[in-house]
Amino acid sequence: MTDQAIEPAISVVMPAYNAEKYLADAIESILTQSFKDIEVIVVDDASTDRTLEITQKYQQQDKRLRYIALPNNQGMTAARNHGLASAHGEFVAFSDADDLNLPTRLQAQYEALKGNPHIGAVGIRSQVMNADLSRVILPKLCPAYHANIVLALFIGDLSIVGGAIMVRSELARKAGGWDENLRIGGEGDFFLCLLLCGARFSNIQQMLYIQREHDSNMSRQSETIAVRKTFLHHRRILSKLGAVDEPMLIRFSKFRSKDKLSWQDRRRAKKDMRRIVERTIELQMVDPADRVLMHSDIDRRLERASPRLWQQFCHWRRKRQNKGNFPGIFGRL
Repeated sequence: MTDQAIEPAISVVMPAYNAEKYLADAIESILTQSFKDIEVIVVDDASTDRTLEITQKYQQQDKRLRYIALPNNQGMTAARNHGLASAHGEFVAFSDADDLNLPTRLQAQYEALKGNPHIGAVGIRSQVMNADLSRVILPKLCPAYHANIVLALFIGDLSIVGGAIMVRSELARKAGGWDENLRIGGEGDFFLCLLLCGARFSNIQQMLYIQREHDSNMSRQSETIAVRKTFLHHRRILSKLGAVDEPMLIRFSKFRSKDKLSWQDRRRAKKDMRRIVERTIELQMVDPADRVLMHSDIDRRLERASPRLWQQFCHWRRKRQNKGNFPGIFGRL
């Protein structure tokens, strides 16, 4: 039996709603982490299954586990906020009740934050697997560097996996936590609030988190609903930078769906993204020195959205320019 630290280094917040099928695996994946100085806060969002019973079983074995019961169902974002409010750790990590954490996840994120005082939040690579973990459905690749993470956020691409983030607790509270009007998800809004508080981000490029896809989680919602929610969410995020027009949102949605853009749309998308870069620099979300890195990211995204023949030409031009020791506009792809 492990004694609970009065002020653990890390508080892990795990919202749970009718999570009995996978909750034991999720809890064990945290309690068996290589980093031991933790507390685990299971926030029961008014479950009607065996969530309480399962949590109590692990509480008897490990005093680092705490349990909070909400009187009525309030949604994942509210549950995360209740956990954040009661967290004692210098850092707070989030983990969902149907997902799994590889043994060194917390250690890697803790070292990244401790060793880099300018970083406020750290994510990790993850992958989506089927319910019995026998098949990888989708690897989730997130940008490593702050400037690229910010660009991805405003383009509407994956920037950080919300269920696998670790944040400085003081910063998370200063940002106001998660928006409880968004009962599910809300990652982009939370990241944006952190950003507006001066946070700098990073993503560890190790795969240390597994998101489990099953019939009862949100990844199984209809494609039409998912696309619509993503569209509205993206509009809300971009509105923080100023005016948002529908054609720009549509062009960015094609990036996410891996559609090819026409020559005219590529030129317009480039202007859209460069405008975002300048606005983020103006708002001090990124440093002016990151402009070149973000422009290189834009060129890479545009190339991926181009017809195959154009991609081949860009590849040929890069090789020729690099041979002459001049990287050119595509030299950092």
